[in-house]
Amino acid sequence: MSKTPATNPLYKQDENNDNSTINTNASHLGGAAAKGAAAGLIRSTGDAVSKVASCAKKIDEEHHLVEKTKNATIGIVKSAKALDEKHGIADKTKKAAADVSVAAKEFDNKHHVVDKTKKAAHDTGVALKNIDDKYHVVENTKKGVLKTGDALKEFDEKHHVIDSTKKSIAAASKFVSGALKNRNETKSSDTNNTIKKV
Repeated sequence: MSKTPATNPLYKQDENNDNSTINTNASHLGGAAAKGAAAGLIRSTGDAVSKVASCAKKIDEEHHLVEKTKNATIGIVKSAKALDEKHGIADKTKKAAADVSVAAKEFDNKHHVVDKTKKAAHDTGVALKNIDDKYHVVENTKKGVLKTGDALKEFDEKHHVIDSTKKSIAAASKFVSGALKNRNETKSSDTNNTIKKV
């Protein structure tokens, strides 16, 4: 859907007459170039996905890969079921898991691993709290973060890093817009020359 010159930010209205001109403001052109590039990338990706899907469908129609895969899976499931029925693998696995669980519980009852782990975690928490109470680690960390933020702000105010970055991006956008415009003009010229030859 194309916007009218009055609502499209790429156009500006001349106050003295009704002539509309293209707005060469770098931020508008850069934004338009970025949107155009993103749309092109999305379109290209969609086309590629569509081509891959079409190719996969054609290969499947020729070689019946989906059906063969489904039949192979069914065969594997049947073989596994027959093997389990013959050797009782599922039952043996359940029993082994239950035995491991019982052994782990007996080991914990004897050595109190769970209780010792809980106590160690609690003691560690208490020790960390004592260290923080004594040395104010959390408070000092917060202050350090705030000081770093202030230092970065002062550095930017002194060296204008953000403004320089914005200007660089605007210049790059303007360059890309110009390159795209020249490319489109060249293509248009080539098309006109081809039509004249015909």
